[in-house]
Amino acid sequence: MNKLNAKTRATEVDALSDALVRLYKADAGVADDAFLKTVMEDVDLLSAHLTTAIKQDKVPGSLMDADSARVERAAAGAQGESASSLKKLLVGVINDKLVPYLSAMALANASVYSRFAAKAEEEISRANETVARRGK
Repeated sequence: MNKLNAKTRATEVDALSDALVRLYKADAGVADDAFLKTVMEDVDLLSAHLTTAIKQDKVPGSLMDADSARVERAAAGAQGESASSLKKLLVGVINDKLVPYLSAMALANASVYSRFAAKAEEEISRANETVARRGK
């Protein structure tokens, strides 16, 4: 199972993490796994924070919006982390916890984990292909 390319954009990592959480919740077979549950809760939480950070980074359309957005962004910046730092954390959880665990468990207990692992690998490959196409 390939790891997620670190050059993936924050919005792409956010979309991928949403897809991984959705796949996890749809697969009742893996729901009893305590370690996977903890990892997916981390992915879900970081994804929610990343979504918020991305929305705060959007450039507003008018000058009036720009002034209010600067105030909001300054306040939010003091409270939360940037989208790029959250992206790095999320990529780390996916690459260092989720991918190795799913790779091992798909071998150890294929009847339970292979479907979820294959779908997760498909989503990660799709994100990596997007990065590869952008590089050309």
